[in-house]
Amino acid sequence: MPKRISKRVKKPKNVWIRQMFSSDPQMGAGLDYTRDYLRMQAPQGSICAVCKGSKFLCGKTSCPVIARASSHYNIWRSIKGLTVDGSSPPSVFVGRFGYPYVNIGPLAPNYYGDTSLLDAPEQWLTRSIDEIIDFRSQLVRGMYRVNVKKPQKAGRILDQTRELSLAEHYVETEMKLKKRP
Repeated sequence: MPKRISKRVKKPKNVWIRQMFSSDPQMGAGLDYTRDYLRMQAPQGSICAVCKGSKFLCGKTSCPVIARASSHYNIWRSIKGLTVDGSSPPSVFVGRFGYPYVNIGPLAPNYYGDTSLLDAPEQWLTRSIDEIIDFRSQLVRGMYRVNVKKPQKAGRILDQTRELSLAEHYVETEMKLKKRP
């Protein structure tokens, strides 16, 4: 039987993350972390349940959950409306859930310039985990549902996504979204 780790915590050490979420509740909507999800992901006796990102009991130099939340917050603040325009690395997303109807779409940051580093894992070997999380979090994913058995019905969006994926260098991309990322 594994040893149970338990400790009473009087005052949470990461109050700043609660303040960050309470300032704008919509910001946390994109993180996909609900209480039930966290309970399911942190089993009884888990170090994460004890640590809560403040003591680094897992041995890592930074908490990946807090790093992801912080990165999402910074990117969320930089996107003001429902339009994202920037230079795609070029990178596209092709989902797998709901086959044969899958989500496809470009990945693009909200700025122009050379963005090839954002989607080049082979160049990340010397980077820290925080930098890698930043690279991936800067990319906003556009989504469009496509039937892979009938791609001809997808229309112009699929054609433009194909062209973007075949590009050798970064491509200027503009996405109009239904809701704020």
